Amino acid sequence: MGEKGVAKHIEFIPEIKCYDVKIPDSVCLVIGNSCTPSPKLLTLGTRYNKRVVECRFCVSAMAMKAGLCEQFDECKFSTFLDLQVELGYTLEQMLELADKSFSSKGEYTADKIASEFKVEDPFRLVANVSHVNEVKSRNASFELYKRAHHVLTEAKRVTDFKAICNAEDMDDETKGQKLGELMT
Repeated sequence: MGEKGVAKHIEFIPEIKCYDVKIPDSVCLVIGNSCTPSPKLLTLGTRYNKRVVECRFCVSAMAMKAGLCEQFDECKFSTFLDLQVELGYTLEQMLELADKSFSSKGEYTADKIASEFKVEDPFRLVANVSHVNEVKSRNASFELYKRAHHVLTEAKRVTDFKAICNAEDMDDETKGQKLGELMT
């Protein structure tokens, strides 16, 4: 699907859709492979699956703060997008909600999650996540605010990138400058 001068904006939910984003002629994007291996089987509980659990915890905490659910472990939203759509929020508003939803920007233990969000066992919420027992046994803490902030700012960067590329009131040089600032 590659095409010279065009990036692809890919949406995965509710189905895969791909949109062309024309890159300004003055911009050159370089994609590199660090050649650093990521042994998935050795990190089942400490990387990807942990992030899935952290995101589910974040969404539940944010839904509670927004008044959309009363019980942490009974939250019907599983993704930030689900919650964003229900609230009708922009990504900026979602970031503001994340700022208000956590008492700490640092690490949360399972006990701290249980105490702050008044839930007996936070892992009930994520019982259907692959390898959740591995996540539970291999992690003493979870970075909820950091995870929410990362996911939401990355999503915002994608939409901002597309908006800059599509801006008709900017010349290519200005677009290039703004895209560079965004990527930095």
